[in-house]
Amino acid sequence: MAAEEWNYPSNHVNDLSVYSEEQWAVYSTYPSSNKIIGHLFQGLCSTLGYSEMQYYLQQIHKLSPAKLYHVNLSALQDFLSAKKIPQRVTISKMIHNWNPTYSSLCRQGHETSPLCTHCQQAIETNLHVWTCQQPLAVTCQALLLQTLLSNLVQVQTPLYIIVTLEYKLSLVLEVPLHKKYFLNNQVPQDTHRKLLSAIQHKNIIGWDNFLKGFTSIYWKDLYNAAHSCPQ
Repeated sequence: MAAEEWNYPSNHVNDLSVYSEEQWAVYSTYPSSNKIIGHLFQGLCSTLGYSEMQYYLQQIHKLSPAKLYHVNLSALQDFLSAKKIPQRVTISKMIHNWNPTYSSLCRQGHETSPLCTHCQQAIETNLHVWTCQQPLAVTCQALLLQTLLSNLVQVQTPLYIIVTLEYKLSLVLEVPLHKKYFLNNQVPQDTHRKLLSAIQHKNIIGWDNFLKGFTSIYWKDLYNAAHSCPQ
């Protein structure tokens, strides 16, 4: 699998529903799927709350409706629901860029410098927390990535997904690519085509958003397809 295939621009996505970002207008005109029956007040609150949530996610994470429509939000909800409240609060801050970084503290007048205290070179933003190039930080980030991949192996994630994530997330985290996982045989053509579609769609959503839990539904479909095949 050529590395350049991983980096096709967004207009190469095979799924026509996300063929180009101009398609977002189609999604924005979709009527709400939430029917209001019975309890009018609760129904209105639920529907308006859902719309506001979508608008908020679009604005803060730069996710157009076309992008947001194909994000596996149910998986993120299940993950957060399984956490205790203090953990959920911490993770939510990471998702929405609410961590008290030196950049935000400096803007608020609580710190005099926005620079990262570890590398002393870059402004400490929420993304920089993941990509700081101070040697100890790089070691920790690489360890976290390998832990993620090991956990995915334990739940029998197909190897072609593991190899892809190791490559792409190493680039995002700016850590050395260890190439710990290798494909033992060639990926079937149909699976390879679906994998490329998943990669290309994630290029649209943004791989930095992967770190916040915004994964593409295409990855779920790939995983389910692999486990539905007869042994």
